[in-house]
Amino acid sequence: MNLDWSLCEALKNTNVSGIDNVLHIYDVNCQYYVHLKERIEKNEHLKIDERIQLHHAIGLFHVHGHQDECLYRFATTYVPGAGVVDGEILETLWAVLNTVSTSTRTASLASRTELLDDQMGDSNFKKMLNICKCHLMLKFLQTTDFCSQICFKGKTIIAKYHRALDNATSSREYFDDLDRAAPQAQRDEWKESIEVAEKARLTDVDEMDYMLPQYTNGATLKEIEADMAKQDSRSPDPAADNGSITSWLIKGLKIEDSQFVLSNSVIVPLLISLQG
Repeated sequence: MNLDWSLCEALKNTNVSGIDNVLHIYDVNCQYYVHLKERIEKNEHLKIDERIQLHHAIGLFHVHGHQDECLYRFATTYVPGAGVVDGEILETLWAVLNTVSTSTRTASLASRTELLDDQMGDSNFKKMLNICKCHLMLKFLQTTDFCSQICFKGKTIIAKYHRALDNATSSREYFDDLDRAAPQAQRDEWKESIEVAEKARLTDVDEMDYMLPQYTNGATLKEIEADMAKQDSRSPDPAADNGSITSWLIKGLKIEDSQFVLSNSVIVPLLISLQG
């Protein structure tokens, strides 16, 4: 109820006029969004403008801890129009807060809350100043190259924009090299299938399962051993006194595995130490 109310009020009181598509990112959106529409319709105090289309997603810090299906269904990486965004807020402050967290271990709850709140407020204040500073530089200096060099020194929106432009070029070159490895007909088929899945995502996120690896797990060693033993039992030739063919093969595989472990744990480190 609290989350539903927060979402509705945010969309109501935030300046989203003219914005029809809203990216809604939440840590457990795979579960939260399922009955969201029903809960809102049943509560007279909750309402979302009919023109607003919510695109549900999960932040990249959390989605990798979900089931495999959640990655392609809800990761911002696979939401059309989301761009490159991690979808996290508080988690980005962990590195900074870790430096002051040790001083709160013996503090009271009120003191701990006040200290952490001050640290987060300071972070927000610095972000606001840096954004304004770069905006004034661009406005008054009127020197794009010089401004770019200055902005890169701070973690500002403008700095991130210029860094994104540079990374987009190298990423495009890498993608083109990878893309050319597949036949044109195959690339056209993949592109069409992905576009169909992305369009259907709004009504059924399960359509994004097309992105899942299309393979089946092979038989395990135990299953192979059992199958070979069954074939041996059906063989007209009696097994030798010193064991069947299957047992010899299994022993050979185990010896090979032992040699591999020995090579990685002893021989390779020894060779590296001798070379050093």
